[in-house]
Amino acid sequence: MSGPSGPKRLEESLERLLASMEAPSIDAVAAVFSRWSEIVGPDLAEHCRPVSVAGETLTIAADDPVWASELQWLEAKLLERLAAATGSDRFRTVAVRVSKSR
Repeated sequence: MSGPSGPKRLEESLERLLASMEAPSIDAVAAVFSRWSEIVGPDLAEHCRPVSVAGETLTIAADDPVWASELQWLEAKLLERLAAATGSDRFRTVAVRVSKSR
């Protein structure tokens, strides 16, 4: 049992920190990584993957500049899908980079 100044669960502390930064919750981030193919569809998932979350920005690596352009063009739709899949509207921007390694 912990009082106001007693020990807190690490997950609770992380969630509070993320909320104060207006970043997505741990569960929302986990949903993006685990449900990526469902969120973007199998064709895009074959050529791109989420790599990191920093604040409100999801960074995605694409294996070719053509796929990177496609993702940038679809940013608004992708943000809608992220919100629907995660229950969070805290993903507000997408950054795309080209990376050949998978």
